[in-house]
Amino acid sequence: MKHIRFFLLTVLFLNINLANAAEVPLISTEKFNSEWTITEFPEVLQTEDGTPLFKLNVTVTLEWELDSDGQLARVSVIEELPSNHGYADIIITAMKNSKLEPRVSQPTLPVRVRGTFEFRAL
Repeated sequence: MKHIRFFLLTVLFLNINLANAAEVPLISTEKFNSEWTITEFPEVLQTEDGTPLFKLNVTVTLEWELDSDGQLARVSVIEELPSNHGYADIIITAMKNSKLEPRVSQPTLPVRVRGTFEFRAL
């Protein structure tokens, strides 16, 4: 029942945001990286005692949106492999705690970006 409720909420969320998402241009991660610098990105690879956090090979694809002020407005998980291990949540939290600084005088705003984070177990 819990999975069905999550699925219904996800479908509802996607239906509400499809119109808004279509209005915001989707750019490549290369263009995003040429226009923005991410600073203060927290150390997400290990816990406070130094234990490696990523004990599995993990691939997480996210889509994020910056508003017209360059602030992180929304982050959604497109794919997480393996799923249901919480790695997407770790990366989203790190993104929310980081700071974005423009590299160019007039970056594309508002904007959506789809990117993949890959971590390999040591």
